[in-house]
Amino acid sequence: KWSTPGVKRSWEASLSSLQSKRIRANHNNDSPREQKQSKDGSSNSLIHMETRPNGERYTILLMDIGDENKRAWLTEVIRKLGGDVTSDGNMSTHIVTGKVRRTLSFCTALCSGAWIVSP
Repeated sequence: KWSTPGVKRSWEASLSSLQSKRIRANHNNDSPREQKQSKDGSSNSLIHMETRPNGERYTILLMDIGDENKRAWLTEVIRKLGGDVTSDGNMSTHIVTGKVRRTLSFCTALCSGAWIVSP
């Protein structure tokens, strides 16, 4: 038997591991980047704009985000980063959810290989 019933498994990564991956990803010159100017004219922040390897944009399914202000803010951030928001699980590449529920959209997106993240 491969797993024990009723036992939850979790995946953890150390902060140094995540930072090293972030550094490697930031030095990748293959993806386009857009430099954002601040109000004072300095260009101190970079917004990383990515597309999928086949050139399509990432599509995000927002689930269980009851606060309309938070949903609007997440939608704005996703669009600024070059993504799209969808309500169709078939079309999504990522799912942003606070709590995992077995809905048709969630299961469809999961079976399609979508990444599941929390806000």
